[in-house]
Amino acid sequence: MRKNYFLAFIAFALLICFDVKGQSQSDDPVLFSVEGKPVKLSEFDYIYNKTSSGQSDFSMSSVREYLDLYIKFKLKVQKAREMELDTVRTLARELEGYRRQLADTYLIDKEVTEKLIEEAYDRKKREREVWHILVAFKDGEDSSAVRNKAKSILSMVSKGADFEQMALGQSDDPNVSKNNGYLGYRTALMPNGFYDLETAIFTTPIGEVHNSLIESPMGLHIIKVTDERPASGEIEVAHILVRDPASEAVKGAEAKINKAWEELEKGRYFEEVAMEYSEDRITMAKGGYLGFFGINRYEDSFEKAAFSLEENGTYSKPFRTSLGWHIVKRINKKDLEPLSVIRPRIQNQVKQSDRFQIERQKMIEDIKRNGGFAEFDNVLEQFIQELDEDFLTYKYQGESDMKNEVLFIFNKGDYKQTVGDFIEYVMRNQRKRLQMSRTTELETAVRNLYEDFVNESSIKYEESKLEVKYPEFRALMREYEEGILLFEATKIHVWDKASEDEEGLKAFHEANKESYMWGERAVVVNYELKDVNDRKASKIHKYAVKRGHEKTLKKYNKRSETVVANVVRYEKAQKDKMGDIPWEEGYVSAFGDGDRSFVIVEEILPPQPKKLSEARGYIIADYQDYLEKQWVKSLKEKYSVEVNEDILAQYTRS
Repeated sequence: MRKNYFLAFIAFALLICFDVKGQSQSDDPVLFSVEGKPVKLSEFDYIYNKTSSGQSDFSMSSVREYLDLYIKFKLKVQKAREMELDTVRTLARELEGYRRQLADTYLIDKEVTEKLIEEAYDRKKREREVWHILVAFKDGEDSSAVRNKAKSILSMVSKGADFEQMALGQSDDPNVSKNNGYLGYRTALMPNGFYDLETAIFTTPIGEVHNSLIESPMGLHIIKVTDERPASGEIEVAHILVRDPASEAVKGAEAKINKAWEELEKGRYFEEVAMEYSEDRITMAKGGYLGFFGINRYEDSFEKAAFSLEENGTYSKPFRTSLGWHIVKRINKKDLEPLSVIRPRIQNQVKQSDRFQIERQKMIEDIKRNGGFAEFDNVLEQFIQELDEDFLTYKYQGESDMKNEVLFIFNKGDYKQTVGDFIEYVMRNQRKRLQMSRTTELETAVRNLYEDFVNESSIKYEESKLEVKYPEFRALMREYEEGILLFEATKIHVWDKASEDEEGLKAFHEANKESYMWGERAVVVNYELKDVNDRKASKIHKYAVKRGHEKTLKKYNKRSETVVANVVRYEKAQKDKMGDIPWEEGYVSAFGDGDRSFVIVEEILPPQPKKLSEARGYIIADYQDYLEKQWVKSLKEKYSVEVNEDILAQYTRS
C-alpha cells in the first residue's frame, strides 16, 4: 500500500516541482514551532499554495484552517521522530529510493530538458532567412587545409565581400549554382547533426555574418542571416500534380494542368479533378490530399504557393516545381499551438535528438568546472598498465591492488572516486565493455569507459547537492521524508489499531449504535418451484403464504431442491428497486395454473441498529477517525506549539 501511495506521490510531485517559489533565508521568518522545532514561513507558503492548486485566497479563515491542519501534521511527524521511525533501516532505504528516482529525473529535466524545450519553442515562433557557404570535408583532403580555407572565406565575407559571389565561387553546396547560397527561411527543430547550425541561425544578428565557422555532417558552414518573420505555422492542403520530365514534351504537361484548372474554374470539385487529372499515385485516390506541413518540407516554390493562399477552400493557379506542374488547394491552416499544448511533443523531440546529449555534456562540464573537479592522471595510467586483454572478456573479475587509489575528486575531496569505484562501474556495465572487444583497443576502451564513469559521477555529485542548490527539491524531499514518517506512525496508532482492536471496535459500535441504523425495510421473498405439477405448486404456494420461507424450504427440500427462495431486504428509500411490488406486509403476487414463481412480502421491519457485521467497513472507518482525533488530542497535550501571530497576520490578506 505504501509503495503504491508514494509512487503516485512522486509522479504528482514531478509535475509541480518546477512551479515552486522559495523565499530567501534572510526574509524567511518562523511561522510556528512544534516542541521547539521551527517551521519557516516559506515551507508553509509552499504547502498552502500547492494544496490549493493556485486558488489560495490568503484570507485569515482560509490560512487559519490550513495552519491548523499543518500543525496537526507536524505533531504526528514529531511523534514519529520520537518513536525513532526515521532510524528504521527499511524506511531509510525507501526514502533513498524515492530520492534516487526524483534526483535522476530532476537534475536532467531542470538543467537540460526544460532549457531545450523553452529554447525550441522560442525558435519555433520565428523563421529566419539564411544564406550559407559550405566548405566540405573531402576524402583524402587535409582537414586543417579545409579549415584554413573556410576561415579565409569567413574573413573575406566578414570584411564586406559579396556573399552571393563568394558562395558561387567557393561553396561546395551541390545546389549553389541554382540558389547562390540561399537556404530560404528556416525554423526549429533542425535534424540531428545540425543543432549547432540551428543555434547559429537563431543567434546571429539580422543582416550579419555569423562570427565563426559552424560544423555539421555536411562540412563547415559560413552563414549570413538577412531577415526574420513570425512562424508560418502549418497548412493543410490537397494538390494536383502533372509530371513534367525534362525528356518529355513540356507543352503536353502544361496543357493538361491548364485543362484541370479550367475544370476547377467551371465549378467542379477539387477532389474530382484531382482523381481524374493528378499523376501523384499516392494522393490522387484521396482527392489529392497531402495533409499538414510546415516550411522546409517541400520545394520553396510549392511552399510559397501553398502559404500564399489566404483563405480555406481557395486554390492556386498552375505553377511549376522540379516534379512538374501543380495546383494546390488550401484546406486549413493552424498557427503554432501554446507551449502547454505541445510541450509533450517537443519534449519527445528534444530527448530523441543529438541536442539533448550536447546540452547534457555541457551541463557535465559546468558541474566539473564549478565543482572543483581534479583528476589524478597518473593513477589511471598505472591502472591501465596492470590490465591485460581479459579486461574486455568475461574472464575479467575486477582484481586490482590499486582499488583504494583516488582517480578524481570534487570540491577538494568532499566527493571522490577511486579505482575500486571505477572497477565496480565497468563490472556493472559489462555489455558495453564486451561490445568494445570487437572494435576497440584495450587502452582506448578503458579511457572511453572512464569518460562515461566521470560523466556519471559528475551527475551523482551534483545530485548530492540538490537540496542545497534547489529549495524546491529540498521541499519535495522534506515532503517525502515526513510523508513516510506520517504514514508509518498513523498505521501504528490508527489504521492497524482500528482493524486489530476487536474489543475496542465492538465498544465503539455499542456506544454509537444510533449512527448505524437500518431504515424501515421490507422482506421480499422471490420463490421459484422446480419439477412440480400444478397441484403440488398450489399446495406449496399456500404453505409459503401461511408459514414463511424458512419452514417452506425445510418441508419441501428434504430430498431435492424443489423450492428456491431468494430473500431480499429493501429499505424504504430503495422502494423503486422493488418494481410493481407494493410496500405492504403480507402481499402475495398472483398465482394460478402453470405458474412456478411468485413473490411474497413476508414482513415490514421497523428501523433498527445494524449489527457490527452488517456495517463493519463504515464502523472501522469511523473508528479510525475517532482514534485519530484522540491521538491528535494527546499530541497537543504532550507537545508545545507556538504560533507567531504577527507573521501570520502579515501573511494573510484579511
